Amino acid sequence: MWYNNFLSEISMNFWKPIPLNIDSMGAQAIAKNHVVSKHTKQIQIKYYATREQINVFKTITLNRVRSTDNIADGFTKIFTADKHKDFTDKLKLFYKR
Repeated sequence: MWYNNFLSEISMNFWKPIPLNIDSMGAQAIAKNHVVSKHTKQIQIKYYATREQINVFKTITLNRVRSTDNIADGFTKIFTADKHKDFTDKLKLFYKR
């Protein structure tokens, strides 16, 4: 969103929805729909702005991605050597063994 605002400020009228790859079906449901339950009622106000960007202004699009294809998992999970190699390949990182 910041990037799109920056481009419009320098008179580059480039607007394209920001793709957000997400592997959690629960998070995707919460982002798209106003669901109130004991698990969601404590969500902070700043996340409502994200929901508004998705549903009202259409500046963010949610793309479902399988957990096995989610590159961000490499920054948050422990991998075996083979999975680590796959992760670095997806990031286009190469190293000598």
